[in-house]
Parts: sequence; C-alpha cells; structure tokens
Amino acid sequence: MDEDEDEYLLMKNYETLKTHLKIDCSKFLGNVLQILYQDIENLEKSETFEKLDEESKQEIAKRKSFVLSIPALCDILLKKICDFEDGTKLWLDDVSRLRDIWGIHIKRNEDETISSSSLQAIQRELKEIGDRMAERFDDIGHSYVASIQGLQQDGKQIYTYDTLQK
Repeated sequence: MDEDEDEYLLMKNYETLKTHLKIDCSKFLGNVLQILYQDIENLEKSETFEKLDEESKQEIAKRKSFVLSIPALCDILLKKICDFEDGTKLWLDDVSRLRDIWGIHIKRNEDETISSSSLQAIQRELKEIGDRMAERFDDIGHSYVASIQGLQQDGKQIYTYDTLQK
C-alpha cells in the first residue's frame, strides 16, 4: 500500500472493482451464457448443470435468469465444454482468472481496500482478458472492454477519447 494513499481512496478502489465485477463483468458473462444456452431452462437441462457446485445450482434455481454472481457464472463457464479457435485452455485460464480476481480482491479481502497500483494492475489484466473475449464474442465483448475504462485510477476517472464521445 502506498504511504500517500488515504484510507478512503483505498476503500473507493475496492468498491470500484467490486461494482465493476458485480455489474459489468457479471453482465458480460451472463450474456455469454445466454449465447451458449439461449435460456436458463436449457442450462438446467444440460450436462454442465449436473457438474455444478451445489451453491451455483441453488443460485440458478433461485434467480431463474443469467443474472448470477461471479462465482456461479465462472463455475458454469469452467464446466461448460467450449471449443474456441484461439484455444479452450486460454478461455478456461481467462475465466479462472476472473474467478480468482473476485476471490482474492473482493471475497477474501477483509480490509475491503485496494491500493491504486493494485487497481491499475487489475485493470490492465481485465483489459487483456476483455480483449481476448471480445475476439470470441464480438458485440458483447467490446461493450465489456469499454466498461473496463470506467475503473478508477488514483481516485480519478479514466477518460479516453472514446469514453468522452459517449
């Protein structure tokens, strides 16, 4: 943690990442599931559903939509057999990394703080993952990449020419 960062900025960084993952990343992964399964009933009838953790199954039964938590979304995508041109292993690595970012920086982060340098590193990693996913899922992938620009760095909004045009 940087000495010159105050506690409020560290908490803001945490909340910024948490919100991004809960809203933007979850929306993207839910849209991927919708492409793969069309509707929640098809997911519930799939072989993948049988392989899911009990928590994920319960969340799907409760919500009856693809609006799910990062852990449940990642559980489904990691157990779904997908064949991508750029390699299934890379896909699985990306989904695993999203799950790990949630687990390390949100779920197990008892202080609920993140330094600006850590947030910047996470943002770069999310952008790399998002760029690869945008190649697989063109429209929704590019929307997700654009949402990554909304992450905060050093307490300032990141503005690019593209985000100012919206």
